[in-house]
Order: sequence, then C-alpha cells, then structure tokens
Amino acid sequence: MTRLRFTGGALLRGALLRGALLRGALLRGALLGAALAMASTSTGLGAAEGGEFAELVHARHEHFEDMGAATKVFRDQLRGDAPFDTPTQVEAAGVIVVLAPQITTWFPTGSGPDDGYDTDALAYIWRNRAKFDRIAGELGPKAEALERAAASGDRSAVLQAFRDVGGTCKSCHDSYRAD
Repeated sequence: MTRLRFTGGALLRGALLRGALLRGALLRGALLGAALAMASTSTGLGAAEGGEFAELVHARHEHFEDMGAATKVFRDQLRGDAPFDTPTQVEAAGVIVVLAPQITTWFPTGSGPDDGYDTDALAYIWRNRAKFDRIAGELGPKAEALERAAASGDRSAVLQAFRDVGGTCKSCHDSYRAD
C-alpha cells in the first residue's frame, strides 16, 4: 500500500498526497455501497460475520495512516526537524480536509471489534455514536482552518491551527482508540 513519506519538508514521492485524496473519494463511494448492501440484507449483522467489512476496516486504517502522515508534516516542520515549507503544508492539510468529513462513514454497524475485526477502534464508537459523530464532525472545519493557515505561511497561525486539529484528534483517540 502506498504510504505518505515526507522528508526535509518536501514530498519524497510527489503524487502520494493526491493519491490519498483519490483513495478517500473512492472509499466514500465504496462505503456507501457497503452500507446500502448491509441495509438490504435480511440478517443485518450476518453480512459482517462473513467478513464483508474486512476491506473497509483495512481502508479505514490506511486513511488514518494517511492523516497521520499529513500531521507529521506539521509536527516535524513546527519542531524544526524539517524546513518550514508552505506548499508541502498546504498539500498535507488538503489530505486532512478531504478525509475528515468521511470519518463517520468509515464505522458502519458491524465493522468493529465486537464483530470480530482486528481494529484499534473501541466498541464504544458504536455504543455512543452521537458523541463520536460530533467529535469527528469537528475535525473538518478545523482542518480547513489549518489549510488556510498553511497557505498564509504564518508560522504562529499554522501552530495554532495545528494545535486545534491535534486537540480534536486527541479527544477522539482518548475515547475511541485502543492504543
């Protein structure tokens, strides 16, 4: 699977972020199809027992890896481990902007640990869905603010926006992620 790799503030492989964006758009369509298929089965969760969501669970993991790699761009550049590079930041923020609104669609009923899937997602996601959806919904606007801050080239604005994104990620991880 293609990974985002950044070094010295520049993309190691140029088209990877655009690939992440494309995979995100494709996943949205695949998830909608999976949800519709699930709704049309008479057994409901029986489809999950057969491993119907294995690819979705894997894709979900990969997209979170993509967002993690994008946040690493900011972390490394803000710490001074890599040069402050506006174009790379804008591209990295764009990954989060595209993927963030999709997060809630990545967790359909039947795709969690209680359904036999090996995932870092805690079953609490499905037990307290409203809170999960609310927190996940906060990420999109904060990612957009990060993208605007990155485009400005203003280091302090980038730092504040990155902290806001990181705080939202942390609040979700604290409640809903196993590790």
